[in-house]
Amino acid sequence: MKKVPFGFFALGLAFLIFGCSLDDTTGPTKQQQKSSYKILINEYMASNDACCTDENGEFDDWVELYNAGTDTVDIAGFFMSDDASKVQAFQIPSTDHAKTKIPPKGFLLLWADKQPEQGVRHLGFKLSSGGEDIVLTEPNGVVVVDKRTFGPQKTDISEGRFPDGGSEWKTFTHPTP
Repeated sequence: MKKVPFGFFALGLAFLIFGCSLDDTTGPTKQQQKSSYKILINEYMASNDACCTDENGEFDDWVELYNAGTDTVDIAGFFMSDDASKVQAFQIPSTDHAKTKIPPKGFLLLWADKQPEQGVRHLGFKLSSGGEDIVLTEPNGVVVVDKRTFGPQKTDISEGRFPDGGSEWKTFTHPTP
């Protein structure tokens, strides 16, 4: 019988006890990385019956983005989703950059109407008034810029950050998209 040196035994035991691994995958995964973009989901409405209309006169769900940074950001190529497990659900088209730029301290309204044929600001999904996620992901399709998970919503009542870009969330009986 061959003897195993005590040092190897102790090292193996330490890996087992402390959950250590011998592979070299240290550091955060891309999904854990913090985005350098300062774009925030600022306000949204998941049940729009009489609040606000899009350019076609339709009462669609909507998401307002806010640029908390100091540079204009073009969100063409970014992804939006209503499911945190499928962050690449819909990619913002790169066909009209004039309509996808957000100036510093500015806003951009996107219509969650499942009618992307209506323009670059119309998303390929609707929001559920029963509650779900809103996720904005970088063009790499992995790093999440911002995410909001919400519960059941009331018709024509929005939820948003207060103040704009702040960390507190409030309901608005008079939405401010």
